[in-house]
Amino acid sequence: MFLDFILSPQNWLDPAGPVASDQKDLFLFTLYLCIGIFVIVGGFMLYSILKFKAKPGDEELPDQSHDGTQLEIGLMVVSAILVAVIAVPNVKLLYKLAEPPRGSNPLQVNVIGHQYWWEFEIPEYQIATANEFKIPIGRPIEFNVSSVDVIHSFWVPRLGGKVDAVPGRDNYLWFQADQEGWYSGQCAELCGSSHAKMKFEVHAVNDEEFLAWVEKEAAPAEQPITELAKEGKELFLTKMCVTCHAVKGYDGAIGITGPNLSHFGSRRKLAGMWVENTKDNLEDWLGDPASFKPDNIMALQGPMYIDDKFALTRDEIEKLAAYLKELY
Repeated sequence: MFLDFILSPQNWLDPAGPVASDQKDLFLFTLYLCIGIFVIVGGFMLYSILKFKAKPGDEELPDQSHDGTQLEIGLMVVSAILVAVIAVPNVKLLYKLAEPPRGSNPLQVNVIGHQYWWEFEIPEYQIATANEFKIPIGRPIEFNVSSVDVIHSFWVPRLGGKVDAVPGRDNYLWFQADQEGWYSGQCAELCGSSHAKMKFEVHAVNDEEFLAWVEKEAAPAEQPITELAKEGKELFLTKMCVTCHAVKGYDGAIGITGPNLSHFGSRRKLAGMWVENTKDNLEDWLGDPASFKPDNIMALQGPMYIDDKFALTRDEIEKLAAYLKELY
């Protein structure tokens, strides 16, 4: 089990940026200091237990007089010093990590928590996406975190600490990735029955790849090519999908309740990053989203799935899946 934790993509003991590295160092400093205190105090306690335990047949009550004022004062002073030794580095790091380094030109990202998915906006490039996004390595990323429903918590263990996403309130944090790669994130606040499946991923890339990505994401979605996907587009525009979802460049597809699907075909995973974005998984998701994520809003918006008038047939699901897979 410990080996699984070490190899986990959410192993915060393997930091990949300055914020996570500083937080890890502070944690280990505090941990080692507390272990030392435990060993010393526990050692004295064990010594006292063995040294002064009652001998067989000794029934006399020990002297109950008080005569250790200097010792008690000394222990209080030592305790105060130890508290200061722990508190000072914590306070210093809080101030250090309160905002990105001066003059570092951080990238601004808005994070909005939903039951049970994450929305990401990059105003500088007019980008809106869901559950996965890219950041440039070596540049601080400043997050404005909020929620539209209940309290969530935004956390990327290998890049930085967590911050709550609270309805009606903006919270802030920043981190920076110094190594290219995919970094797994997670909602860290119990927010409902599918809380554990509210994942997301951050892809740290070089500047060239990041600029190529934002250029593509800022552009309108490509038109479908195959006949099956073209029929799926018509279904998408007429089967209530547009009431919740947006597709850039499509008139009428401006829903905000569900994830923006403008470039859905290029995403690695679906259903809150729970399964791979394959044709079969996508069709299964469209047919029964509750089996992937119980109580998600797509499953609760009932009429499309339980009323014969609006129900999706297997043929329609195949067409919709073909269309979504061509959204690049």
